Amino acid sequence: MRISDVASQKILQYQSQNQNTLSLGDIFTGRILAAKSGYLLMQLMDGSEIYAQVKLDDTYNAGDVLKLKVIDRQQNGSVMTQVEEHISYDKANAQAQISPESLLKSLELPITEQGLEIVKAIIEMGEKPSKELVEKALKLMENSHIEQPKHAVFLVVNGFEENEQYHSLLSNLDDGTFHFADKLIDFVNTLQQSEDENLFFAAEQIKALPRNTLVKPNQEQETMVEQWVNALNSEFATKDGMLTLPANEFKSILKNVFSKTGKSDLPKLELWMDELQREFATEDGTISLPIEKLKSEMQNLIEPDETGIPKVEQWIDELQKQLDSIDKYISSTTDLAEHNTNNIQATVKELQNAIHFFNDISSFEMFIQLPLTIRGEKTSGELYVMKRKGRAGKISPKDFSFFLSLTTENIGILDIFINVKDKNVIAKLTADDEKYKPLFMSEYKILHEALQKKGFNLFELSILPRKEKLDIFNAEQTADLLMTGQKARIDIKV
Repeated sequence: MRISDVASQKILQYQSQNQNTLSLGDIFTGRILAAKSGYLLMQLMDGSEIYAQVKLDDTYNAGDVLKLKVIDRQQNGSVMTQVEEHISYDKANAQAQISPESLLKSLELPITEQGLEIVKAIIEMGEKPSKELVEKALKLMENSHIEQPKHAVFLVVNGFEENEQYHSLLSNLDDGTFHFADKLIDFVNTLQQSEDENLFFAAEQIKALPRNTLVKPNQEQETMVEQWVNALNSEFATKDGMLTLPANEFKSILKNVFSKTGKSDLPKLELWMDELQREFATEDGTISLPIEKLKSEMQNLIEPDETGIPKVEQWIDELQKQLDSIDKYISSTTDLAEHNTNNIQATVKELQNAIHFFNDISSFEMFIQLPLTIRGEKTSGELYVMKRKGRAGKISPKDFSFFLSLTTENIGILDIFINVKDKNVIAKLTADDEKYKPLFMSEYKILHEALQKKGFNLFELSILPRKEKLDIFNAEQTADLLMTGQKARIDIKV
């Protein structure tokens, strides 16, 4: 086969370098990166590379997986091997190359436009086409309002045929008219505008959940906030949990408290204080606001560079508790106007239905859309975690992969694919425009050093143009392509 000059040079480099410790009789598995005249540059499962020699009794191509046995060592640093197993990249992907028409014919099903689209959707989702699966999808489309073949396949694969409440939700997720994080933000705003103290407090609790469930909270900053709040509490707090400060001394009091911990020059401090003053000023010349609200705002103020992803399961559990409490409160109170009660109850039901949908998906371990904080900016994203389950069904820190699909203000949608194998990290980013490549590559050293501190090795960082939008229908196929044909199961979408 013809290979690039770069790959050819890399093979030659290995002729004078022995970078592996394989012994005679050892059996190892790897993927071919380049092949030339019986000499193979291979990547092992731990991310390392070796140079191997095989007999020219077969055709070897980049992407093929080989199980080899060491039978000799060469002076040039390569190992002479005997092929134990050869999985051709083309053979491994043969199913995807078979035409939908041929698949329908082999399944003894009529070749129709609907049937062809269903087969395409099945393959895209990483599922094995079967007569039963195709027939169930066709039946669902015939007996319901489902019009999109990929929707029918997704619902059948996950056993959602009878869950009609999920049918419209799936459609709304696909066309972008429903996004869980955005819906949650609107809901919080509704609670805050209800003029009900209990609902206002519930809104603050929900807003604080992403920060309280960060994967790695900053304990030093949280302690600092507690110190500030306690200092104000002792002098200005009232019994009803409100903090009341004289308006003409509001800024000087806050600056004095901040200066005691060396934070009187915080970015955006003046703007932050102005916004609080406008929002909570009273007619009697004071600034009156809930202590919990002030604590939340202080935390946001001192985290301009914080980037955080909530612990998904914990975040969902806590959010579900809050929604249940709001639902019970709304059902028992008579203080709200009827239209407010109906709107809040409807939104609670919608959010709860989405959570149940996320939890019930079986083609993924989890699928969730969640709020994120990136360098102080609030946004939302979807996280797909692909991993091999251990015996307890938990993600192994040594062997997992994930997609993080971010909606950013300056560069649009950014899809980040991470694969970790024995603490070797491969990172592949896809963006709408390759002009952002220098921006990401400039962070290589910082990322490499950060991973090293945590015991990981950055094996590869690459930036690719996005071919299509990542979603729950094509994530499996996209992962396969990024891993050069290596099969991977998408287990979580967050």
